[in-house]
Amino acid sequence: DKPQQSQKKDKDNDKDKDKKEFSRQKQFIVIGATAGTAPKPFNFAVGLNVGYENFKLIYPFYFGALIKPKIAFSSPENFPYHYKTQKGDNFLIPSLINAQLMAEIGYCLATKKDLDILISLCLGANASTMWNINFASSVASQFYFSFCTEANVGVAYKNCYATINASYDAMFGFSFGGGFGFSIKLGKWWNEN
Repeated sequence: DKPQQSQKKDKDNDKDKDKKEFSRQKQFIVIGATAGTAPKPFNFAVGLNVGYENFKLIYPFYFGALIKPKIAFSSPENFPYHYKTQKGDNFLIPSLINAQLMAEIGYCLATKKDLDILISLCLGANASTMWNINFASSVASQFYFSFCTEANVGVAYKNCYATINASYDAMFGFSFGGGFGFSIKLGKWWNEN
């Protein structure tokens, strides 16, 4: 009986040790940069990715909330309209500016040496406007709102991550991109209570 009990204790200790080695089993603030395709007549889009992710509560699944501001640029050759002031001067070509508010649910496939594979699905809403980014001679459209979704596959090493994604917006259709960033672990109170 004693050898069996000791083996059982060793297995339990190994399980506890494995749990402690999971670098992602915490709560994080995520901050990153993104780039990708944009709807025509815009050429490409860049943006930020800021949010909260919880890997602690339902690990290996995780959930979170993200804010994703983006800006898409065009060029005079591709943009179909040109705007002039009353004096006849040309306005700058408008850019597409949007902000997405999304809820996220995902799965973390943990590997050895602090390397994790992350797969997630985001659902949310998008607010968009066109603006020529000029306060002195401003040209802007009204805001438009649409439903959006995004599928992500990424790799995280310790507090750094990189992802690729495919997005769908009810107004703009499909787009593709990627990003990289950092996960900042929340304090002791958040991860021990």
